Amino acid sequence: MVGELSGPAIRNIGFIAHIDAGKTTTTERVLFFTGKTHKIGEVDYGTTQMDWMDQERERGITIQSAVTTTYYKEHQINIIDTPGHVDFTLEVEKAIRVLDGLVVIFDGVAGVQPQSETVWHQADKFNVPRLVCINKLDRAGADYVFAIDDIRKKFSVDPVAVNIPYYRDEKLYGVIDLFTRNLLHREDEGGELTATSELPDDIKDEVESRRKILIESVVENNEDLLALYLEGEEISQDDFKATFRDLVLSRKLIPVLTGSALKNVGILPLLDGIVDFLPSPADIASLNGVDPRNNERVNINPLEHNSFLGYVFKIMKDPFLDKLSFVRIYSGSLKRGQVIFNDVSRKKEKVLKIFQMHANSKKEIEEAFAGNFVGIAGLKFSKTADTLSTPDFPLVLDVIEVPKPVISLAIEPRSNKDYDKLISILEDYRFEDPSFAFRESEETGQLIIYGMGELHLEIILDRLFREAKIDVKSGKPRVSFRESISEAVYGIRGKVANEMGSAEIIIDLEPLEDNDKNRVEMSLKKLNDKFHRTFVRELQEAAENLLSVGVLSGYPLMGVKLIIRELVTGSENLNVTLYKMALSNGVMNGLQRGNPVMLEPYMKFELYAPEEYFGDVFNSINSKGATVRDVIPKGALKIIKGAIPLSKMFKYTTELRSLTQGRGNINLEFMEFRPLPPGEQKELLQGYSF
Repeated sequence: MVGELSGPAIRNIGFIAHIDAGKTTTTERVLFFTGKTHKIGEVDYGTTQMDWMDQERERGITIQSAVTTTYYKEHQINIIDTPGHVDFTLEVEKAIRVLDGLVVIFDGVAGVQPQSETVWHQADKFNVPRLVCINKLDRAGADYVFAIDDIRKKFSVDPVAVNIPYYRDEKLYGVIDLFTRNLLHREDEGGELTATSELPDDIKDEVESRRKILIESVVENNEDLLALYLEGEEISQDDFKATFRDLVLSRKLIPVLTGSALKNVGILPLLDGIVDFLPSPADIASLNGVDPRNNERVNINPLEHNSFLGYVFKIMKDPFLDKLSFVRIYSGSLKRGQVIFNDVSRKKEKVLKIFQMHANSKKEIEEAFAGNFVGIAGLKFSKTADTLSTPDFPLVLDVIEVPKPVISLAIEPRSNKDYDKLISILEDYRFEDPSFAFRESEETGQLIIYGMGELHLEIILDRLFREAKIDVKSGKPRVSFRESISEAVYGIRGKVANEMGSAEIIIDLEPLEDNDKNRVEMSLKKLNDKFHRTFVRELQEAAENLLSVGVLSGYPLMGVKLIIRELVTGSENLNVTLYKMALSNGVMNGLQRGNPVMLEPYMKFELYAPEEYFGDVFNSINSKGATVRDVIPKGALKIIKGAIPLSKMFKYTTELRSLTQGRGNINLEFMEFRPLPPGEQKELLQGYSF
């Protein structure tokens, strides 16, 4: 059974980081040194346990989050290893949503990188406590002090070193525990830091300086410890850790641990940090959601809630079970054969099987308890972000927002007989990954797939070929534009008259400053007593659907507010179908009169260029319409930061490598949609076709 340990002895943690910061390597070492695996998985050799997909092992990156459980010092540690590439941001957010604590891994050379910032702010959104691991300190140019200062500057937080690296003969030898002043090092090359020895003279001053910062950061938040410290009394390690932990849970301090996962340096101290400082399920005393019976906001304490409550954070197709639903259990327990309730679909579900997961392998269990992640087979109606409960206490927990795709690709099967199968597989992929979408073009009949970036769609095509055995032809990647309006229009009338009768509606359309969403407002001041609640709800739903597609080229519409002002009627019997038709006519007319505009995605970029190639690189990025915000020297590199249209960045990585003899690198992250310049919009629409 999962969860036989009590809540305080469980840690639900995730490893998050920028790509190539060493996240999966750290996870593999944690599994090895806790005895979960008997051989260390290596990213470079494609032997990792957590990166189990062929594409992950070949590319050396994490694509899908993976769940496992291990044990350390009588604690059960449930782990989610997440992707680091920006194209798979939703996978990270789905994991963060159900985690109690996070280990954020930073490259000791690069410091805070773009995707590091993204995942950090995702963690802020869900108020998740975290500790930091500064990794790769064995590499040339590594600097843990720079990394700590970078974290402090970028996130306006107080990171405090718990241990620091120690070098001997210019090689990373071990780490020094700042509280105990112990130097932890290896007794043999393949082991971890199990030996302790006294501090060498060359590091004593730095240790005392850093130790003072650590202790004062903690005791200044506790009057009793502060009094002991000021009087020169000894502070017990247990009291110190307990106070430090309280500060971490309240997010006042961020513990920082150091090392090199690849060299097996710092893994056991990191595990100690996870157990000592990060929260358990027993520390989570508040969950927010909505009662679907009255649509009112509610807050519950899962520690006092004895009924089963779970959250679906991931769906995965399974070759033998149709699909597997990954669920975080917040309260109560779950047994095989139990009937539960989906609070979103409003349908009953039966739990056929329960599994404890280890990446893509699973072990069937009879029962699971609060504070754990499990895989469930048999859920027919449940999707990612659905809440599961008992029928007598429905609750819809707060959900994550799905990012909008920014790139598209036209595909078609090489064999027509594969078309229906292709549609079915794409539906499965969309079910697994809500950031993936597809549709059939009305103009050409081609299938258009949408994703978060080139890599995202490359993986989809690769999976179609390998897993589904479908060979497809594909066009070139294209930017997934959006549409909006740039002018407000008022008093637009939508009319319809046919054999069913007639209807007229008056609406206003306004552009929103935040062009990420649309909004519908019902401002009906007359005849309110005639409107049945069902009539109003159906009209509202119709209005929201009408704002889904633009009038220029059929791209998604965003940043528009629709205000329904008046229904013109001379009859007591309101036909909702007629008013939906009138509304459709009014919206189409209003969008065309509101000076519709095309919006293109802009990316935030961070470009690393060797100093000797800086001029050529700067000119190349400027030629693509970049807005350069900053140029930061860092050793032999220069870092260029700014914003750039996504449409100009296809295959730019290849160009950059050519300019810098393979030494340059660029990170891209979606920032916002901006209006296309009028000339470019005209050119795009004239040549528009799928």
